[in-house]
Amino acid sequence: MRRGPAAVGSHRDQRRRRPRAVTEADALGLTKTQAVDAHHRYLNALADAVWADGILTDDERRDVGTVATLLAMDLVTVEHILTTTRSAHSSVDRARLNVTGLTLQPGDTVVLTGTMQRGRAEITAQARAAGLRATSGVSRQTTVVVAADPDSLSGKARDARRLGVPVVNEQTFLRALAEMI
Repeated sequence: MRRGPAAVGSHRDQRRRRPRAVTEADALGLTKTQAVDAHHRYLNALADAVWADGILTDDERRDVGTVATLLAMDLVTVEHILTTTRSAHSSVDRARLNVTGLTLQPGDTVVLTGTMQRGRAEITAQARAAGLRATSGVSRQTTVVVAADPDSLSGKARDARRLGVPVVNEQTFLRALAEMI
């Protein structure tokens, strides 16, 4: 085993590469167990926040991954926390009264109109992943029209009203979509 300045330098380099959260925990005098517990509590709270609306976006997943890296947490643990938190939110969502009256089933057809807060491509991908059909035009087979402004006088919203198809805002649709999962 090599000893001397090179070996000591390597050890120092390894300490410098440690995530800042770990070195900060050391500076605060926290034991490894206390630091790991604090990191897990923080990541659980973050997971709870990102699942609050029932949907985990790609951006939110990346942000959680970045925080986990900063906290020196492995990705298996992160996925476990996200899955556990999702299950807890799904149970709560199913227990809530569906005040919107909108219930979606796989195979239902949705049409989007207007500029959404979330990207249209992202909403369409989530809808398709849940088994919904996303089309560009309103017909009698359309289950719901999702409008950036539900009071819109756009052609799609006007066609939906004429055909008796409900027109809902983005948040209402996303809540109904989350209830499917």
